[in-house]
Parts: sequence; C-alpha cells; structure tokens
Amino acid sequence: MSSYVWATPRKAYEYYLEAAERTPADLWQAVHDGHIRVSIMDVEFSGDQIRALLKLLHWNVPEGEREFELPIWMAVHMDDVERTLCGADLPEKRRGRPTKTRDQSNRDYRLAVEVSTLLGSGNANSVADAARILIEAGKVDGASYEAKLKKVQRACAEHFRHD
Repeated sequence: MSSYVWATPRKAYEYYLEAAERTPADLWQAVHDGHIRVSIMDVEFSGDQIRALLKLLHWNVPEGEREFELPIWMAVHMDDVERTLCGADLPEKRRGRPTKTRDQSNRDYRLAVEVSTLLGSGNANSVADAARILIEAGKVDGASYEAKLKKVQRACAEHFRHD
C-alpha cells in the first residue's frame, strides 16, 4: 500500500514508475484502458469518462505528434498504479507514518491523567501549567520544550476533550 492515495501523474512517475522502468506513456495507456482510477478536483471519474476526456485532449492533434502524458490536473490512484504497472519491481521501503502502538497510547493516556490530577488538585491552573510541571519533573520525553508541551496538550485533548 502506498503513502499516497491520490497523486499527480508526475509524482507517480517520479516515485514509482521510474523505479519500475515505466514511462508516462505506460501510465497514460493504463489509465486509458481503465486499469487505474482517476480523480479530477477530488471527484473520481469512471473509465468511460476518462477515455472520452483523453480522446478530447487529442481530437485535433495528428497521430504522430500526440504526447501520451496525463495532464497535471489529474490525480491517479496510487494503489492502482502499483498493482497495474509496478508489480514486484518496486524496491521495498517504508510506507507512511507507522501506526501508534498500544504502549504509546498508554503513555499518552497516563500523561492526560496526570494533567487531570494536577488540575483537579489545584496544583495547576491550566493544561499548559500542568504540562510545565510535568516537564520540569522529567515525566515527558521529547526533543525540545515546545515539543514536550505539544505532546502533553495533544494527549490531554485526545483523551479528555469532547467538542
């Protein structure tokens, strides 16, 4: 599964097709044949609609001068691109942000509970104040003070905020 759900044809070529030694014309042909879904301005179009649109793009261009490259305003479905054109030719790589582990979730919940305890006992007047107390006590890990503060605020908002 790819990092992107929809991507421009240029991005699909740069990140996936070039590694699989495919050309933009191969992508055009796969879209024309209906193997790859296409979206234009966040609206998904059927294969028949896309074939008609591609035919309109080339209606007055002689056969020898046609460029078989999709326009930049189209977006192709990356899972279809991988399945149809890349197959097993793609190098194995990390795909997207890793899922949050249960351990991380438990740590975030514990931070939110400690913030709630500090607020309930009157030792802190706000979430930011409670976060400052927890950071000074060394209970929050992170690279910078701002990162630690954001971590505590997100944990508190995720577990106790009901908008």
